[in-house]
Amino acid sequence: MKIEETGLEGKEVTVHDFDHAADDLGFVRWAWDYKRATYDFKYEDKKQGEIYYLRVPATSIKGEIEEEGSDSVLKIGTPYIGRHTYPHGLDYEYNFPKKILDDAKKRLENLSSHF
Repeated sequence: MKIEETGLEGKEVTVHDFDHAADDLGFVRWAWDYKRATYDFKYEDKKQGEIYYLRVPATSIKGEIEEEGSDSVLKIGTPYIGRHTYPHGLDYEYNFPKKILDDAKKRLENLSSHF
């Protein structure tokens, strides 16, 4: 499920700055290569036995993404959320709990406010 109108879409920011702001809010730059990165926040609902991932995609528009201290510039895409399915998939069409969606929107707004 896409989470639109967060204020993040289309923002341009250095990898260094985005890494720090995302890390402060619990996001991890998990999947990345020289031109693309995905920042993930993991939700675990132990009561229901569900795991959700809030994801913020980014593409390098200047320079290459490096592991540490990169000054390349990212363009942020539209965030989305998925429910983990066994063994390695994500369900993006799931009926997500309101509590998870509300927290995800708040977290994304907080991330957006850094820039």
